[in-house]
Amino acid sequence: MKTLNILTHAARILVGLVFIFSAFVKGVDPMGLNFKLEDYFIAYKMSFLLPLALPAAIFFILLEFLIGVSLIFGTQMFITAWALFLTMSYFTILTLISAITNSVDDCGCFGDAIVLTNWETFFKNVFLMLPTILIFIRRKKFNQIFGIKTEWGIICSSILLMLCIDLWGLLYEPIIDFRPWKVNSDIKQKLIGTPAESKFFIEYKNPQTGEVKKYLSTEIPYNDSNWVNQNWQFVKTTEEVTKSAIPPKILKFAIIDNNGDDYMDEFINYKGASLWIISYDLKEANLHALNKIDKIVKEAKTENINVIGITGTSNNEISEILNNREYSFNFYSSDDIVLKTVLRSNPGVMLINNGVIIQKWAHRCFPENFEEIQKLIIP
Repeated sequence: MKTLNILTHAARILVGLVFIFSAFVKGVDPMGLNFKLEDYFIAYKMSFLLPLALPAAIFFILLEFLIGVSLIFGTQMFITAWALFLTMSYFTILTLISAITNSVDDCGCFGDAIVLTNWETFFKNVFLMLPTILIFIRRKKFNQIFGIKTEWGIICSSILLMLCIDLWGLLYEPIIDFRPWKVNSDIKQKLIGTPAESKFFIEYKNPQTGEVKKYLSTEIPYNDSNWVNQNWQFVKTTEEVTKSAIPPKILKFAIIDNNGDDYMDEFINYKGASLWIISYDLKEANLHALNKIDKIVKEAKTENINVIGITGTSNNEISEILNNREYSFNFYSSDDIVLKTVLRSNPGVMLINNGVIIQKWAHRCFPENFEEIQKLIIP
């Protein structure tokens, strides 16, 4: 019985820590989970639920965080055990369906902090179901650690804390950036993957004895007269991968003009500072903020700073959406999914110097004057 109690409390702590971590990495970037839920709704032919993606994202983050905190502090364990069991059961079934159908690239269960394949996510959930079932079976055996007022204080404080983290991520950019486009990243390096490393082996057969030997291609004993005199015969060449290839961190990125030409290489390799004004969807963008940004970046162009606009909206729609308003920079088109990864704010601004990201701003916190931007530029 003592051993079972130890296992039960170990399960409570383990699952609680996983839930808190999972909720936190999504909570700092609620728009990321919002976009992931939109992918799910589209994949499962439920586009009518798209307006509910953000509220659902906030709800799931709060639920997960609250379950995790309640497990750690042992608050309301009967209710917590039920919430944990139902939540884990639902997501285990959902991730199994996603793994079989491959309807989305990844589940987003750990945000951008840890990206798992659908099958990895399913097996992770199966593993977590084991301690979950133990907690659920023994849900009536937990002793109350704190008084009822303290318990509700912990619950309310947890909700308030996560709401504040969510709100910051919604109004600005994530307080911790797990994306490949984070500050100090070299975009050129992120676009380049690491090729696989291999070793080549050659097999030879001794015609007299039938013995087969495999040699590393650089270590064949051609200088061994005894080996040469035995007339070893070539059999085959084989390749063994010693280090798997690492794909680029940034994929499917292009900057397309009205003529369909891609200017990505030119803009990324620009010598000096650049300001990229990014809107993943101009139809949903805050155009008042865009006008304000334009007034400030006009001065940047006089200082030889390259200023461009990039949007997920097609070139054919840009003029119509902007009502033919003239900006001091030209808009180019790109993949909206990539742009949602670059900046969650719509619009937002990114400062780049010699291909390295120096700073990122949501439109709400963009500097009021150009001098503040200039201070960040490395000569």
